[in-house]
Amino acid sequence: RLRETEGIPNSENPVLRRAFPGQTAPDLARTWRRDSGPRYHPPPMTRPVLIVFNPVSGRGEAARFATELATALEARGASAELLETRADRDVFASIDPHLYRSVVIVGGDGSFHAAVNGLRALETPLGFGGTGTVNVLSLEQGLSDAPGDVARLLHEGRTAEVPLFAANGRRWVLFAEAGFLGTIVRRVNRWRTRTGKHGKTEFVTTALRVLPLAWGRPIQAVLETCDGRRLARTYSNVLATRARLYAGNMRLPMDGVDLTSAHFQVIGFRTRTPFGHLALLGLARLGALPLLRGLLTRLGLLDCIPCRGLAIEGPRAAGVHLDAESTVGSTELQLPLRVDGTQHSIQLLVP
Repeated sequence: RLRETEGIPNSENPVLRRAFPGQTAPDLARTWRRDSGPRYHPPPMTRPVLIVFNPVSGRGEAARFATELATALEARGASAELLETRADRDVFASIDPHLYRSVVIVGGDGSFHAAVNGLRALETPLGFGGTGTVNVLSLEQGLSDAPGDVARLLHEGRTAEVPLFAANGRRWVLFAEAGFLGTIVRRVNRWRTRTGKHGKTEFVTTALRVLPLAWGRPIQAVLETCDGRRLARTYSNVLATRARLYAGNMRLPMDGVDLTSAHFQVIGFRTRTPFGHLALLGLARLGALPLLRGLLTRLGLLDCIPCRGLAIEGPRAAGVHLDAESTVGSTELQLPLRVDGTQHSIQLLVP
């Protein structure tokens, strides 16, 4: 958007005026530096940074992180406000992002997912402090988990425009998935809701309970590829993603797709047996899936296809999740699922 208005001075630029309402012309002229691309320069300290944290994330680590981040920002001459999320209401819907220089979400990938769906406006730069179980977003963008580094990022970092996709109208950033892996994620989320606990061990133990019952290929998918084809496929698990790492340590073959791409990668498992499912997961855990992709595709076990749209059908009992969140409010996500692009994007603060 800035490149489209390259000839307009900052102080008169309509894109910047919408992004930073209420700023004076001199302040606006200092907001962006164009010589090296869209590097983020925060407006003057007239507006605070909002820190939204999930108190149960990281077994209470998020609260400590948020407090230390606020202290680090104040040491740099900025003001900060703290806002705690609650399970019984959507706090993001009550936020007016235009009142803040930036909004920092402290929690896991699910907390960031709640933010991009709950915020009324997405023009304000978003930061992320990962305190969840995996924090795929931090791993993808090289974001630090130290409060002091996040404070420095708010002053010295840049923004990356991240287009958002939607599944049945629900926005997502990292993943949209259905199948036996979706069932594992859903059961882990049920356990977390019931016990209030978080941990990687539960994912492994749940996988060992689910995989022996995962036979056949119950998922039907229609892929709309980037080159205009429509492909009908049957999978045991189908994943739409722009993240290179699944569950933080399983490397995926991505065809150059990343978080700034306007399309996503569809990775379909075409295995039929629990042993086949486990073998592909083991290869991904070892980082070998991208290397063996050609062989696995020729054997009919794996599809990796860049797409712009995806329709998924299957049993309503099949597990579904978006960014590791399997519920909207108290209602679990179910098939069918329609995945498309949106007109929305976020400005993510990155190193």
